[in-house]
Amino acid sequence: MQKREDIQIYELAYNKVKYGLWDNALYTPLQCGADRSNTDVCELKDNTGENISSKNFYYCETTGTYWIWKNAPETKYVGQCQYRRRLEFKEDFDFDTIFDKHKIICNKPILLGITLRNQIEKCHPYINLDILDSVVYDKQPLYSKAYNDIFNKGTALFFSSSYILPINEYRRYCNFMFSILDEYATRMHFLDYNTLKGYVSSKLRYPAVSLKSKPIEYHMLIGGFLQERLFSVWVLSNFRQSEIYYKDFKFMEDNMKIKTYNR
Repeated sequence: MQKREDIQIYELAYNKVKYGLWDNALYTPLQCGADRSNTDVCELKDNTGENISSKNFYYCETTGTYWIWKNAPETKYVGQCQYRRRLEFKEDFDFDTIFDKHKIICNKPILLGITLRNQIEKCHPYINLDILDSVVYDKQPLYSKAYNDIFNKGTALFFSSSYILPINEYRRYCNFMFSILDEYATRMHFLDYNTLKGYVSSKLRYPAVSLKSKPIEYHMLIGGFLQERLFSVWVLSNFRQSEIYYKDFKFMEDNMKIKTYNR
């Protein structure tokens, strides 16, 4: 199959799905967390080349983002989308027409009704946000004000990990994001599976009913939860609204819904 040389969109997946993965000139499936899985999802896996696949228990699908950053063939544009939320384009779509006027393609954010900080405190109360604050201020001081305005005060969340960027912007985002996620994991001692599991288990010893409904492995995906919030900070601090091309992704599961929160 001849892949496009100007752009590739990687569809991040960790298991086989009934609705299938696109593999054509424009889209390439990428198995995330392949180093920790016995399932053969697709040909391309995130445990080749320079990778962090074995740390998928913390980073979630961002192990795929890391693989793209470090190993993907050079293209003019690069994109990614979750296997459950696909940014759909025809194989011959002309992306130059969009990027002549815009700097990023991504889905519209959802407005939570509460701040990003309050929302993550509500849904993931075991995440130490004081440590996150200190990491952002230490590793990315130029984003301190944006982080305060967007994470601590803002309500807009880009939650899908689905976007397309010029390759240099993609790399710039990865430098920003992984500098924070890596340092957070180091300070919290989340470098191995058992330590992270023990931490989360201790914090969820007396969880709310809504937290009990998820397996412990879900709650361990702290890097993935933080990544979506950091992406919101990065996008809204780097691009004006007129520079963002909004593209609704397609929900691949019939029963998927966006959960919002009221004050």
